[in-house]
Amino acid sequence: MRKANPEDVPLLVDLMAEFYAEGGYELNRAVAAAAFSAVIGDRRLGYVWIIQSQGQDVGHVVFTLRYAMEYGGIIACLDDLYVKQPWRNQGYATAALKETQQFWLNIERQIADFVQEKRATRSRSNHAV
Repeated sequence: MRKANPEDVPLLVDLMAEFYAEGGYELNRAVAAAAFSAVIGDRRLGYVWIIQSQGQDVGHVVFTLRYAMEYGGIIACLDDLYVKQPWRNQGYATAALKETQQFWLNIERQIADFVQEKRATRSRSNHAV
């Protein structure tokens, strides 16, 4: 699995169109391209990964970020998860979710370390006055 980049937008739109077609829906490709471009271009909005099998792109996973009143902070929401038909039931979606879980745990640790350092800095500056 790899993080998507702006050059992956046409691939991602094709994958999403396949996903929609399975449900009998037609994808507005321009809207989808703009959405993927926005999320890939601004990590405050979320993250997109390409699921791969032996170097072949076989799906994608998208997490978007939002503020949740319940938790009083930003949460990641699984927005889209798709694996092409020939690669289903082989563990690719599960592996993608496990890998993204580790990514989010690392982000959570970095945020906790940042907050702790800010509090320590504030405490030191309050005592120095």
